[in-house]
Amino acid sequence: GAARVTLSHFSVIVKDSAQLFVAGPPLVAAAMGEAPDKQELGGARTQTRAGAVDNEAESEEDAFAQLRRFLSYLPGSAWEAPPVVASTDPADRREEELLGIVPRDPRKPYDMRRVLELVFDRGSVFEVGRRFGSSVITALARLEGRPVGVLASDPKVYGGGMTAESSEKLARWVDVCDQFHLPVVNLVD
Repeated sequence: GAARVTLSHFSVIVKDSAQLFVAGPPLVAAAMGEAPDKQELGGARTQTRAGAVDNEAESEEDAFAQLRRFLSYLPGSAWEAPPVVASTDPADRREEELLGIVPRDPRKPYDMRRVLELVFDRGSVFEVGRRFGSSVITALARLEGRPVGVLASDPKVYGGGMTAESSEKLARWVDVCDQFHLPVVNLVD
């Protein structure tokens, strides 16, 4: 069961009530002499930081809402085009904040998530895997109602530099986008 989760396109775990592990606390205690509880060993925080599970949910309802939202960006099958929805953004939308959001000093970080909110259709950014490989932001979003995959370096984490974890995250995300015919928008600092 644990292996199936890590092989999925998107996974979500409910905070404080779900765990994921191959070997439970009794086996760890016998093998290592330590006795971690289920949450320490395989709870949401542990698994989302390790990259085994993409997102954490506050409740089962939140988990189902995240799953529905993720699926709303994807086609019904890998042989179809992604679904386009009517955008509610005005055709002449301009976000003046973008003009000054990147500081002139290249050593000062800025909020890339705010940039994403300003660039993509309002309310359409759905981040995936925030706690793992955090120097790269991966998300689904819409441009004029068309779904896209998003890659963005996060200047607040290692200056947006690539790590082994963020490289793995990026490769997995590009694969998901490729499988479902989602164009990729890549914002690099």
